[in-house]
This record gives sequence, structure tokens and C-alpha cells, in this order.
Amino acid sequence: MLKSMIAFWEMSESDLKTFVIVLGTVCALALIVAVILAVRIVKGNKGKVAVSKEDKVQTASEYLEEMEMRGEFMVLARNVIYSVGVEGQIAAGKYLLENTIDSEPDFNVRFNGLVKEFHSGDTVYLAAGDTICGVSTSIMIKRV
Repeated sequence: MLKSMIAFWEMSESDLKTFVIVLGTVCALALIVAVILAVRIVKGNKGKVAVSKEDKVQTASEYLEEMEMRGEFMVLARNVIYSVGVEGQIAAGKYLLENTIDSEPDFNVRFNGLVKEFHSGDTVYLAAGDTICGVSTSIMIKRV
């Protein structure tokens, strides 16, 4: 290896120029390939958003399961938006909210697009055109 390093330093000027031209050409080609790959990767991911299945929010019309009933309570599935009114899944009125997980009294609800914290036993008035969605867990509602 020492001999090859000495041979490099003992190159003639024309050999050194040739070496620099070849090295520069190889570096330029590598840069061009890297730019092309980067552009293809960016274009390939354009418009794609990584969404886990847990965080995907659906409307009730997209949700294929029937609304579950637990006694007098309707169970609203987590991350499914339910509409209130004649065309919706829930009738307008005053409702008692409960968490489906007994050990957690606090839960988050998306009410008309805004997420608020509620506690088991809280009441809410739902009017025609309102939307409601359990964010942290599924929730149960009972008309009072």
C-alpha cells in the first residue's frame, strides 16, 4: 500500500490530470444518480399520508356495523362521527355520556369538530346538524 501511495505522488502531470478528470466524472455521475433517485422518491410519496388504522376517522355512513345497544345506552364506536337529526343516526335531545371503560371516568369527545374532555355522567344537548365522535374511547349515550 505504501508503494501505491508513493506511486500516486510520483505521477506525471498528465497522469494526474487524467486521474482528476476520471475521479470528477465518477463523482458527477454519482451526484446525478442521487438526484434522480431523490426526485423519484419524492414524487412517489406525493399525496400519500401515513395514517394508522387507529387514527382514521370515519363517518357513521362509512362505518359498516350497526350501532350497539347496552341496555338503554347507545354505544358510539371510537373515531366514528355520528350525525344528529332526521337524516342522522341520533335523535336531537339531552343525552347522558358514559365511558365504555369503567376504570377511566374521563374521556375525549369530538363535538361539532372540536375535541373536549368529558367525565362519566356529564350531559350534553344534541341539536339537529350536530356531530359527535368518541376520540379516546368508544362512548355510551343515553337520552334523558
